[in-house]
Formats: sequence, C-alpha cells, structure tokens
Amino acid sequence: MRQTYSTDAVAPADRLTFWNHISSRAISPMSIDVIGPAPFRAELTHLSLGGFDLYSPRSTPAVVWHDGQVRSRANASTGKGRYLVMLQCKGCSVVSQAGCEESLGADDFFLLDPATSYQISFDEPTDVILAGLSDDRRTAGASVLPALIGAVGRGGSGGGALLAGFLRSVWDNLGAGSDQTEGLELGDALRSLVLFAYGASDGIDADGTRTAARRQWVHDFVDANLGDPELGAATIAREMGVTPRSVQMLFAAEGTTPSGFIRETRLQRAAELLADPSISVTMAAFSLGFGDLSYFSRAFRARFGASPSAYRRLALQTWN
Repeated sequence: MRQTYSTDAVAPADRLTFWNHISSRAISPMSIDVIGPAPFRAELTHLSLGGFDLYSPRSTPAVVWHDGQVRSRANASTGKGRYLVMLQCKGCSVVSQAGCEESLGADDFFLLDPATSYQISFDEPTDVILAGLSDDRRTAGASVLPALIGAVGRGGSGGGALLAGFLRSVWDNLGAGSDQTEGLELGDALRSLVLFAYGASDGIDADGTRTAARRQWVHDFVDANLGDPELGAATIAREMGVTPRSVQMLFAAEGTTPSGFIRETRLQRAAELLADPSISVTMAAFSLGFGDLSYFSRAFRARFGASPSAYRRLALQTWN
C-alpha cells in the first residue's frame, strides 16, 4: 500500500507545521526547520507491506532533528528495537548521531536510531529512501545493530552497492499485488544486506549462542501454544518477525520440520495426559490441537505402538 503526502495543497505559511505533523506521524517523532529563504516544499511517499515499511521523503533545504525525549511506546511493549536505514538518492546530507557526523552523497547510507538524539541537514533539495528495520530482542542474545548506529556506509561498490541497489529496486518494483509474506521476506533480506554492507556478523557467537537462544524461544512458544490448531511455521514466523522459511531452516538444523516437531511435542504431551484417569482421550486430543480424533489415534499408534485407549490402560496398570 502506498500513501503520498505533499505540501503543495497547503498554504505556504502553514507548510512547515503540516510537514512536521505528517513526518512525525508517518515515520517517527521529529522536528524540521527550514534552511534558506526559498519557499518550503516537501513530499513523502510511504509504502507498507506486512510490517515492512519504506519511506521516500523529498524536501527543499531543511534540518531534521530529534532530541531523544520521545520514544515509541509500541516498540517498548513488543520488545522490538526499530531502526531506519537511510539511503541518499539525490543531493547531499550531513547526518550526526552517537557522536558521529558524516556526509552522505548519492548511494551512501546510514543506520539511524529514531528514538535517540540525531540531526540530518541538507542545504540543497534532497531525496532519500528510509527503510524500517526491526531488531527483535525476544529471539536473540546480543544484537550487533546498536553498535552500527552512527556509521556511514558507501554504496559505490561491494556490499554497499548491493544494499543501495536492493532498496532502489524494491522501491521501484513493489506493487499492490504483493502480500504480507513478501514483506517479512524483504525485512529478512534487508537485515542480512545491512550486516553484509557493514561487514558485521549477526551477533552469533562462535558457540552458536544466538541460534541456541532462538531455538529455545521457539520450543517454549510451541509448548505454550499446543492447543492452537493453527500452530505451524507461519504462526511461529509471525510471532518471531521472520519468514516461514527462516523457521523451517531453524528446525532443519535439528533434523526435523516445524510440523514434525509440533506433532511430536503434542504426542508426548498426550501420553502424559493419558496417564491421568480424569482426562478422557477426547479431552486430551482436543486440548492439544488435534481436531480429528481418527488422525490423533493413527498418529498416536504410529508413535507409541498402541492406541490411546490401550496406552492409557497400560499406563494406569503400571502406576497402580
């Protein structure tokens, strides 16, 4: 979905107030001041797809700044850090954050934390692409992204050229026919390209602690949601903020699949429940997300070599 906002329909005296309101609402809290005597003009196009957000602001000379006093309550509640990848498309900008001040020319980029103090100034008309980049703290140990705040990247060659080309191509080609899954995949691709462009790793220690943390989170999530009949790779991916393919790869490293792991976990839990005489076979099956008793019985027999009823009788005899 694309939305465009422009100052052209606003009286010149009201344009800056209008632009401050639109930019803060659409992107993040910020303040904007005009540079020079020329009439102020600006346009912002916002593209959103399944949580993947791109912005293309164009403006006459101005200073954009934030004093760090307003933070996103939404990000705090979800445990997600949100950053902006700024790609300079036309003109030049001077950006400063985290004690760094850098000049950006065409195809240069900068990783910005919109929740802390920064300043971006440009004394000629400019055109940039801003891409939202989420960093979900629930799925990992330490993330490398905060260490990249304030670092400029050059888009003339190597990984920087790949990142610049990716953002330009997505902006030019992403259309209304795209779906939410594509948005998740684009978010994953953006993160990988940012890390590659900066020559950084994804916070994975040599002993695989980040991967282990992600896997443990997934296992805990599955355990807590076994009663959801729709539980699967797509459900896990939405909660993690990644693509279903990423979830499948995580389980592949364990020699299984998301559906296979979920089925095995449900069956193990069913075996435990059947040892309780107060819980019927039907109750055990439906409480664990099995909507079909026949399928539950077949899966249980294949796993334990006995029907649920026979397994229960044996379990009760053993306990007694």
